[in-house]
Amino acid sequence: MKKRITPPEIKKLKKGEYIVFGSNSKGDHAGGLAAYCKKHFKAKQGTARGLTGQCYAIDTMSGLKVIKEQIEPFLTTAKVMNEKIFYVTLIGCGIAGYTPEQIAPLFKDALEIENIYLPKEFYDILRPIVRGYKIFNSDFTCRAHKYEVGKEYKHKGELKICNSGLHFCLKASHCFSYYAFDKRNIVCEVEALGDVVYHTEDSKAATNHIKILRQLTWEEVLQVANEGSDNTGHSNTGYSNTGYWNTGDRNTGYSNTGYSNTGYSNTGYSNTGYSNTGNWNTGYSNTGNRNTGNWNTGYSNTGNRNTGDWNTGDWNTGDWNTGYSNTGNRNTGNRNTGNWNTGNWNTGYSNTGNWNTGNRNTGYSNTGNRNTGAFCTGEKYMTFFNKPSKMTEEDFKKSTAYSLLCQVDTKMWIQESVMTDQEKEENKGWKINEGYYKSISFAEAFKTKWDNWSENNREAFKSLPNFDKEIFELITSVKI
Repeated sequence: MKKRITPPEIKKLKKGEYIVFGSNSKGDHAGGLAAYCKKHFKAKQGTARGLTGQCYAIDTMSGLKVIKEQIEPFLTTAKVMNEKIFYVTLIGCGIAGYTPEQIAPLFKDALEIENIYLPKEFYDILRPIVRGYKIFNSDFTCRAHKYEVGKEYKHKGELKICNSGLHFCLKASHCFSYYAFDKRNIVCEVEALGDVVYHTEDSKAATNHIKILRQLTWEEVLQVANEGSDNTGHSNTGYSNTGYWNTGDRNTGYSNTGYSNTGYSNTGYSNTGYSNTGNWNTGYSNTGNRNTGNWNTGYSNTGNRNTGDWNTGDWNTGDWNTGYSNTGNRNTGNRNTGNWNTGNWNTGYSNTGNWNTGNRNTGYSNTGNRNTGAFCTGEKYMTFFNKPSKMTEEDFKKSTAYSLLCQVDTKMWIQESVMTDQEKEENKGWKINEGYYKSISFAEAFKTKWDNWSENNREAFKSLPNFDKEIFELITSVKI
């Protein structure tokens, strides 16, 4: 709040400035400040209330009740004429016989109106008492300036948080965001006597006039810095904490709301990691229990971002997976939506190859079931488009078509910002993971890639042995 004080003597007014003076019920400006306003600032004889010339008249001779009922219209006028400046004088405190303690409270709301200035006597009565805490080095210095208890200090110039001014915090605990929590430092209670500006992120403030009220003992510091009891840290609302910002009990870490945590930001119990809402986790940001990985919402995971249980890989939503990004169960490969797959990107079951949507295939991109051979020796040629070919699997893996197939991903990452309510309901781990992997069909994934491939890349598929555009369309949804 900026301190706006009416000058003790006003001999001249600039354009846009108005003086507020005490009048009588007849508007007879015969003596004192009223006569001066009539002579120099064009106050009109006979005008007892309101705007007159470069003045604003208030009848102060008809009782406190009458004075009070005139304040609201004056404040309204000042708000409407917000580009003008109004200097309130010590109205009612002269011939009317009232004291500043009687008149000042009538102008309480004027403190919030930026273009109204009040006499120092009014302001000192009305100003809010702003007290807080300030930390000094062990020699009672702050930024090379020496301070003493009981003395006042002033700052000249602009007030700017963390830049210029005499700084302090309204909450003692916030002081320790800027100073070490060290009993060798000196902590004092202070009062701001001048203008005050405030930090937007915590209770830090800066003033241009400060008084050092008293020095606190370390026992007092522990009391004012914590809301709980028996804490040796600061900013705790629980009990027997040795860390900081804990609302639970017996924590040795920071920002815990649970109990007996040695990590940070845990809301569960007995966690040694960070940001866990479950129990017995040694990792980070887990909402389940007994996880040694990070961001898990299930139980007993050693990987990361799993929403199922007993996974050793990452981003699995099923159970017992050792790969990554599986939504099924017991997969040892990656990005499978079925179960018991040891390959990758399969949506079926028990496939050991890749990109299969059927079951028990050991090849690639099959939509049928059980495509393989038996009792074979040597290297067998591969079947393409339901017909034998002269291409071996080794040759196929060296082809451009195979390298392009490796780009086809049947898992699509969906950011939480675009998730539907239904998706959030169906994917319980979305909040921890900040989204989820959406399973899409091989055909949808392939067509998405196809639409972005160059003609040369597309030709790599058309050049495969026995290319059949109808079978190709059946599997990939791409019409040639």
